[in-house]
Amino acid sequence: MGVAFTDSEGLVTAWNASAARVLGRTEEEALGHAFPSPVPNQAERFEAALARARGGVPSNELELELQGPEGAARQVTLSFVPLPGSGVAILARDVGARKAAERLRTEELHRLEVVVEAVPVPIFFKDAAGVYCGCNRAFEEYLGLPRERIVGLPVEGLSPPELARVYRRADDELFARGGTQCYETQVRWADGSVRDVIFRKAVFASEAGGVGGLVGSILDITDRKRAEAALRESEARLALADRLSSIGTLAAGVAHEINNPLAYVLANLEYARRALGGSERVEVEQALADALEGASRVSRIVQDLKGFARADEAAVEVDLTRVLRSTANLARAEVRRRGALVVELPAELPPITGNASRLGQVFLNLLVNAAQALPDGAPDRHQVRLRAHAERHRVVVEVEDTGSGIDPEIRGRLFDPFFTTKPVGIGTGLGLAISHQIVTDLGGEIEVTSAPGQGATFRVSLPLAAGRTAGS
Repeated sequence: MGVAFTDSEGLVTAWNASAARVLGRTEEEALGHAFPSPVPNQAERFEAALARARGGVPSNELELELQGPEGAARQVTLSFVPLPGSGVAILARDVGARKAAERLRTEELHRLEVVVEAVPVPIFFKDAAGVYCGCNRAFEEYLGLPRERIVGLPVEGLSPPELARVYRRADDELFARGGTQCYETQVRWADGSVRDVIFRKAVFASEAGGVGGLVGSILDITDRKRAEAALRESEARLALADRLSSIGTLAAGVAHEINNPLAYVLANLEYARRALGGSERVEVEQALADALEGASRVSRIVQDLKGFARADEAAVEVDLTRVLRSTANLARAEVRRRGALVVELPAELPPITGNASRLGQVFLNLLVNAAQALPDGAPDRHQVRLRAHAERHRVVVEVEDTGSGIDPEIRGRLFDPFFTTKPVGIGTGLGLAISHQIVTDLGGEIEVTSAPGQGATFRVSLPLAAGRTAGS
């Protein structure tokens, strides 16, 4: 703090170094001269305080702007202390930095108020007792009340009892532990509609350092949740459409698979009918056995097809060996037109957690794509190979073909929705994208290795069911 001593005529007789810094004058500029005068519109207040001090009456913390030697005003507070002989000690404190900080804070608060008022998100303030002490226009619209009726009310005065209890517990918990809070709930809007919202709250401190209150916002996520639900429904429809598309691709081959055994079922039954009245007992028994075998083949094909086409089920432990064999049976006719289907599966694979029909969709897509990658006209020289093995915590399934391979330029786009290299009208471009989604949703991975002219191998890696390891 600067201290300057003046005589009865107001001339400076002594001062300390702090006074020199506060007033911006050297000792030579101050000693024997009048104390620096304030700006003109404050001179009267300064002279009045100085005169009172000369008369023995002190004055404390008079805030003034003194004229500096360089012309710039200096903001100070002056205290006047009477001295014997009508002298006065003037105590000077520089408050320019503090005033500048206060102006900056005022400007920042004003900007913040403008922003809070302008944002479309409802924002509210509560004091440490949980009473509303402020809000923005969006919060008024949310409640359908002017802020004059909101400010000063506790939460129980604005919300239905069941919601008020929830909000009060949340506020008490936040005040007790401090920090921030975020939770999702439902509220009834001013127009009567029930909306899904996210409350976000944060505690702010008081000037004394304790809890001053909280600020909260209400984010309406109703439309977002509806959009997410619509997207999930759309994805499910796309998956079903792709599955039905795969079934359509296989229809001719499945019909052929069914027609062959069905033909000799019918022929043998007709023979048995004619022979029942004769003596060919052994021949009749053989005909019936052949008919039974053919009917069983038809039944297996139909069951495989039904298992693939049925609606999604909950995730359970899946016998992957059974899924792969059934899928191979469905794809066999499609592959056979262009090459041989070689199935190399162990007797048993450890179970994984998933959905059998969706996994069947993945491997049927891969097998059909592999078959379609084989060139026409040389079925004896090409093949599609399906193999699987268990590692420590995963099952790995590979579908390999001897086709023309995949161009490196398009390999990175294989799993993009609607991307396809097939002619228009052949395929939807969704098969690999949906397969990738199914595998990744199960915590697995799907990747492809290929080189032009050397075929392609799709490798699917799936985690074992919880608590399972290879061999368990």
